[in-house]
Amino acid sequence: MKRTGTAIFLISLTVWVVFHPALNRVFAGDQLWYFAELQGDTSFTRGAQFYDYAASRRYWKGDEALFRPLLFLWLAAENTAFSYHHVWWNTANLAAHAAAGFFLYRLLMAVRPSGAAFGAALLFVVLKPPLELVLWNHLGGYILACVCLLIGLLAFVELTLEVQSRQRGRATGLFVCAMTAGGLFYEVLVPIALTAAGLIFLVERRRGAQPTLARLARLTTPVWLFVILYIPHASVVSRFQYVHEGGVHQPGNFLGMATTSALGLWAWMSNLALPSAVTFSTTAFNRIGKTFDVGAAPPLAVALDAMLLGILLVGVAMSVTRAQIRRTWPLLVLVTVSMGSYAAVIALGRPLGEMKGASYYLYFPALLLTIAAYALVDLKALSNTTRWVAGTALAGAIAVHAAGSRTTASQIGRVNEPASRLLTRVARFVEANKSRPGFRFVILAHPPALDPSISLLEGYPDEAQARTRTLHATEILFARYYSDRASALIFDARQATTQ
Repeated sequence: MKRTGTAIFLISLTVWVVFHPALNRVFAGDQLWYFAELQGDTSFTRGAQFYDYAASRRYWKGDEALFRPLLFLWLAAENTAFSYHHVWWNTANLAAHAAAGFFLYRLLMAVRPSGAAFGAALLFVVLKPPLELVLWNHLGGYILACVCLLIGLLAFVELTLEVQSRQRGRATGLFVCAMTAGGLFYEVLVPIALTAAGLIFLVERRRGAQPTLARLARLTTPVWLFVILYIPHASVVSRFQYVHEGGVHQPGNFLGMATTSALGLWAWMSNLALPSAVTFSTTAFNRIGKTFDVGAAPPLAVALDAMLLGILLVGVAMSVTRAQIRRTWPLLVLVTVSMGSYAAVIALGRPLGEMKGASYYLYFPALLLTIAAYALVDLKALSNTTRWVAGTALAGAIAVHAAGSRTTASQIGRVNEPASRLLTRVARFVEANKSRPGFRFVILAHPPALDPSISLLEGYPDEAQARTRTLHATEILFARYYSDRASALIFDARQATTQ
């Protein structure tokens, strides 16, 4: 219990120290479109009406093959709790990320108790390349899907790695519940749940347990429950095949999926291996852009990355034993299939350029890679000196990624500070006056860099007759109280930004 409490504290503290400079990042991209759909309504009931967002959204329609009801129920709950307070939204995202780090630690300790489990979990939470997901509150549900996956894998490890699970019924129930919730947060977990169920069934048969078809049906509950819920979704969407970046069912997408997946995986692994070559760019109210260019990176920094990577790879290679692989093969197979299926799903609906450029895509493969590397390692096969060298390299990798993430978070914080200051002052103005009967306000002047115009296209982007509305960010965020009528109170943004 003491070790668990210490791990929670240290992981949470690390997440806070590294990422808190970017807590002032204002709402960006799809999150503003989501707020526009709600029209300022912060009730959970209103938010829950968009649980099937792909089918019910009005603006920028597309991606209608996606079905993530728990993700949008989570957004509805956050909207009710935090409304237009962007710092609160970002704090919740950091808490979810810390939870993912803690449950990763728990999973690795279940695979094999070792001090390296904490080091691996700490490295994951400070990784630089996937940081957009940590700092983009619109997709906090993705992180919660990873938390559900980790909880499900805890049960999976108990059912497959232990010769005789002492609480088989409890572990099965935990696996089913966690993977069901994970699939409803992020549908990519559905094929992972199916693979995991098949592996559990296979392991039990190999041990002579004679599992029944009823047992298999229970293990696959996350899959068939998702299918049952997905059928009504598929029947109500208008253009199931449409994806703005390219039709999800176009023959060319399927034919090139294997190549795109492989190239995307290589790009992701390269990013994680050489974080010094990863740079980010962003402006207030926009997504974070990511580029990878070894030639433009400081040579010494790249050399340090390569040296640390080489030491860790040699350490892993030296520690692999047949006994360890025989023990952890179900987890290794599951992680490998999960990595491939994830890359295939992304490649099916997104071009290679976006796979490489979207930082948040790396979060899931980084998690899987951490689990796979730890499951391969048998520390007993290493000498004390080799362990010390590998441990030093792990600490070095943690320091390199943490420094890079902290520097990037600070840059993001500086870029967002003026817009964050304006939104905070508008929020305080609204909080101070909203109790007045019939309160409405209007903003005098909208500085483009601090309160930009947001284009809201009604319908599908490829429709010639689609109409586009334009609203300022503050008009979207404070829609419940915003009005340009003559009797509205005036908030002068020009004075607010110069104070």
